[in-house]
Amino acid sequence: MSRIGADHLDVSTTAGSFDLAGHLAGLTGQQAAIVAQEVDVAVTDLELALSRQVHQLADELRRRVADHAATLAATDWEGASKQQALAVEQALGADVGQQLAAAVALVEAFGTSVRDQATTYRLGVEGDFRAAMQVADEHYLALAAGSRRYLAELQTADQTIRFGG
Repeated sequence: MSRIGADHLDVSTTAGSFDLAGHLAGLTGQQAAIVAQEVDVAVTDLELALSRQVHQLADELRRRVADHAATLAATDWEGASKQQALAVEQALGADVGQQLAAAVALVEAFGTSVRDQATTYRLGVEGDFRAAMQVADEHYLALAAGSRRYLAELQTADQTIRFGG
């Protein structure tokens, strides 16, 4: 038992707690970087799946519009009303094409935006956050080392007092 106001076990336990806190801070930075990379991959996968789906739907709709136009053109129907119907079908097909192109562009822009945000997030976690956790780890390790030095000095002082030095 210590003779000068500090219990060796308390100081030793505190040093161990600092070690553990530092280790956990460093581990948190590493795990956050892994999670950020997983988010980055998931966002890329989502972006690709969404883009592929929109492109497939747009292609299918374009095919259907073309099929309808071909069916209308192949009918036995003759005269000005058929020409008007063909013109309306052609205008509708053009409008659908423009809307699909706009929708595809929006999806691609959205995907790019989300991808950029995910990349910024990942880089921030891998850089600033991980660096901050590393600094915390280093500080806690320094505190643990300081606590152990203090403990060693207490033990030396106790020995000196115990043996009348």
